[in-house]
Amino acid sequence: MEIPKRSNILPWLKELPDSWDQEVLFTEGDDYFADLINGIRTAKDSVELETYIFERGKLAHRLVDQLIDAAHRGVKVSVLVDGIGSPGFWSDFGSRLQQSGVNVRLFRAWPWHLKWMQVSWAWKAWEFFRRWLWINRGNHRKTCVVDQITAWVGSYNISDVHLREVVGQQAWIDVGVRIKGPEVRRLRTAILAAFQGNLLQSPFQPKKSLLFLNSSLILRKTAQHHQIRRLRRAQRRIWLQTPYFAPVPSIYRAMIKKAKQGVDVRLIVPADSDVPLMRILSFSFYYKLLTSGVRIFEYRPGFIHQKVSHIDGWVLVGSSNLNHRSFLHDLEVDVVIQNEKNKRFLEEKFLREEYESQEVTLESLDLLPWHKRIISRILFYLRYWA
Repeated sequence: MEIPKRSNILPWLKELPDSWDQEVLFTEGDDYFADLINGIRTAKDSVELETYIFERGKLAHRLVDQLIDAAHRGVKVSVLVDGIGSPGFWSDFGSRLQQSGVNVRLFRAWPWHLKWMQVSWAWKAWEFFRRWLWINRGNHRKTCVVDQITAWVGSYNISDVHLREVVGQQAWIDVGVRIKGPEVRRLRTAILAAFQGNLLQSPFQPKKSLLFLNSSLILRKTAQHHQIRRLRRAQRRIWLQTPYFAPVPSIYRAMIKKAKQGVDVRLIVPADSDVPLMRILSFSFYYKLLTSGVRIFEYRPGFIHQKVSHIDGWVLVGSSNLNHRSFLHDLEVDVVIQNEKNKRFLEEKFLREEYESQEVTLESLDLLPWHKRIISRILFYLRYWA
């Protein structure tokens, strides 16, 4: 599998458009995956899929069947899964996919997973060393590119927890988008580079980009700088939604400063987390935020897993959480929403979810049990890995 050379990508990016050629928003997992599966079913040339979680269930079996069918039609199919995020993937699906002609790799996994992979011993030796070296760096992206022109990006993992068909009203709340445009080729290059473990490939970020990657140090710094600059320049509002809140200092300080200046700063997080310690860790950040004028809401009807930022009229969705893992360690991808109808829909969705949430106050923080306060303070000093 050949990674496109940088010189072959740059001409597409010299004059980037101000909007996507196509931008379709999804806020229901059933609709998102039905659309994605249809895209794979009609693929003519190539499919590149990567995800953090690929777990056994109805959705996974449907997706695997379509990936295998595509490979049998002669489509070049590549699947990249984070092995620590999906510890059972190889035994559940990896071998079957590989035997059916699908190129399968684990981006990050425990070294003993190598025994299942049909690759050379030289490659296994390199992988054994690399995996210990990069054990803290995961691939948290959830994306798929079909025929080099269409991409699906968002916060949806390959898991039944996103399907109302399976779990009903307890389906996780997420956002995804199908996009077409010149920058889809840059996303494809990033996927193929990660597939080969070459994270130094294509270390650039176009000035007017609608797609943010962080696979190289330069890209990571550029994406961070852009978001922080947006926060610091906000004039009207900063509305944020994330399932895991443990911000890096620059984001934390920017939220506090803008709230003190009168900007409408709001944060929605889940009341019940799939990682309970993350919620307890978040408490350690709340006091200064609340005293600065930031409003914090805990969503109670279900689990909010979406990652959405509204900064004045700029809207970003994707896989990045407001935590140290996303900013410092893991591979992420985020998309700027340009369609005004989609922006308004996400704004109205934010307000509905805020209405269904319970606001966190200084008084409610004072009611926290003493043991949670102690645990929160201990976790604060471990936030670098959160």
